[in-house]
Amino acid sequence: VPVEVTTMAGRRLRDTVMTELGDWAQYIVLAGYTNGYSGYVTTPEEYMLQQYEAGHTLHGRWTLPAYQQLASQVASALQSGAPLVSDISYDDWRGKSAGRPLPTGNSNSPTIEPRAGEVMVAARDRYQPGQSVVVEFRSANPTAHFPELGKHLIVERETATGWQVIADDGDWATRVRWREDRGVTVARLSWDIPAATSPGSYRLTHRGIDPSGRRFSGSSRAFEVGAL
Repeated sequence: VPVEVTTMAGRRLRDTVMTELGDWAQYIVLAGYTNGYSGYVTTPEEYMLQQYEAGHTLHGRWTLPAYQQLASQVASALQSGAPLVSDISYDDWRGKSAGRPLPTGNSNSPTIEPRAGEVMVAARDRYQPGQSVVVEFRSANPTAHFPELGKHLIVERETATGWQVIADDGDWATRVRWREDRGVTVARLSWDIPAATSPGSYRLTHRGIDPSGRRFSGSSRAFEVGAL
């Protein structure tokens, strides 16, 4: 697996494969990478503690159960000889991606100014479930201080006591994409509004760390989500 797995996460992953294969499988060897590009895999309990390994578990609390689900499917297919079929498709980036030098921490100098977090493309006034909210912010290179920050995107709903977080960049319905635009780093935040979303007032908030090491945060204007 392209990750570094904690001891307990490794035990659970091996147990999942052992359960699928049955008694004939005596030894399950889990091979992973230290300093792997996919970070760590922790148990859900370890993730909630947010210690070092959990802070570098890139896909959230349910990363291990996702690996267990896939490992079970692969083990079953290996045992039965049945092909694995998936409706998920991926872009073929062979020959398309360009190498970039590691950030020095001094790039994106325009965003050192207090404008980082400023909205560049605003949300509309009203949406309905099933539609996508897109907001663009002035930002900074997200890799310059990884993984100190945590969340780059949060979705909030207005309540009687203030703004309540209902989703973040660990949810399937959200995306963050960065790009360079005339020397300025721009973050494009999007939220695909789930069908079960309650009517109300919402906003998207973007967080980051600028090249000087200062944290910044900016929020879109509030927008309404109506009923289907």
